[in-house]
Amino acid sequence: MGAKPTVPIRRLRHLLESFLVAWNDSVNSNRKAKRASRRAAGLCVECGAQAGGFSYCDGCRKKRAVYEHANKAMFKRLRKNSTDKIKRQAILHYGDRCSCCEEAEMDFLTLDHVNNDGAEHRRETGKQGSNFYRWLIKNHFPDDYELRVLCFNCNNGRRVAGGVCPHKRGAPCPRSSTTRR
Repeated sequence: MGAKPTVPIRRLRHLLESFLVAWNDSVNSNRKAKRASRRAAGLCVECGAQAGGFSYCDGCRKKRAVYEHANKAMFKRLRKNSTDKIKRQAILHYGDRCSCCEEAEMDFLTLDHVNNDGAEHRRETGKQGSNFYRWLIKNHFPDDYELRVLCFNCNNGRRVAGGVCPHKRGAPCPRSSTTRR
């Protein structure tokens, strides 16, 4: 039988994992800093060549397009995950369920302009959909616009019914006859 290690294996594993996490964070922060400085200088963030006002030079854009085309399913999943994460962050800032019918399924929720000034807001910012959620996060959820969480049914119901959700004008709530998941 061999001699017992002076440092337990569990402790060594923990030290190795913490070292790898710190090293990975260091590498990622260096990569981010390099890409940011290249972007600020108007260079390709990937190779450092002249980018002509874009983030990538022609060569890197072509390589990226070929790679994305070859891996469509993966990139579609990545974009969806990114968009879902951004939407979740924006929705959770304003509440976690519909303020009218209490629907909590994230896929059904959206943000509503309380004062019906959404079209004006879209004209001012030029943002809609997931780009609107990104704009809200980037601008630290400005208070200039009164926003609330509604499900798509209540939001569309307000549009069709002249600003009042059918739940609020006395129509029976469609959720009252069903059980909640």
